[in-house]
Amino acid sequence: MEIGPRVVLLHAAEDGEFVRRLVEKLMDLYAGYSLPQTDISCQQVTGTPGDVSRAQLTSTLTLGSVKLVVPVISRHLLADQSSLTVGLETAVRNNKPRYVIWLDQNKDDFREFGTLVSRQYQTLEAPARRVQRDRVEETMPGSGVRWMEGIAWDVRDALCRQTGELRRPCWQALLDTRAFLADNMNLPAVVTRLEQENQLSPAEVRDIQVRYTVEVAIIRVGITTSLPHVLHIHTVL
Repeated sequence: MEIGPRVVLLHAAEDGEFVRRLVEKLMDLYAGYSLPQTDISCQQVTGTPGDVSRAQLTSTLTLGSVKLVVPVISRHLLADQSSLTVGLETAVRNNKPRYVIWLDQNKDDFREFGTLVSRQYQTLEAPARRVQRDRVEETMPGSGVRWMEGIAWDVRDALCRQTGELRRPCWQALLDTRAFLADNMNLPAVVTRLEQENQLSPAEVRDIQVRYTVEVAIIRVGITTSLPHVLHIHTVL
């Protein structure tokens, strides 16, 4: 197993609080999906005290352990783009997938900001998330709006796609095999693959197979009432 961070966040010093809250949420996800702090590296790349050097940034992004790079693109970061450019170019050169966050405060649905980003980084992919800076408090832990948690889950799901781990949507669907059947009728083949990848134990596979047989019988006779959840799946992270 490769030693080192799996997720690298690139950000400006002024966006440190947003990044800190995101890291907190990544470390506090449920169902075995939380990331340990050692899996996350925060790289402050603007020209202020505490920034990482370009050499250090390049060294981190070339690590084999790094599976996902998360640039938090803001006006602060764009104003000092040299280090960001180094980070993005290094990520591209080393085939590191990216989950791009736009962080800004605007009233035009990011149109002007998007033009600014595309002018400086024409090849940068569209953002996975657009976050209004003046609404950041709505995303914080303890708020009724769990927007930050949604960002954290999306980052975690993007990491699962790169590492081959069982993704949360699939995990949730497997808790109710009928929901999974709506997307993929070849459940036995999927379960076999997950067992081979050590993502499901033999006992869990047997539970799924029993539940699958019952669900198929219910579907065939047209009964639509749901069964109690009796299956608990734990991923091997």
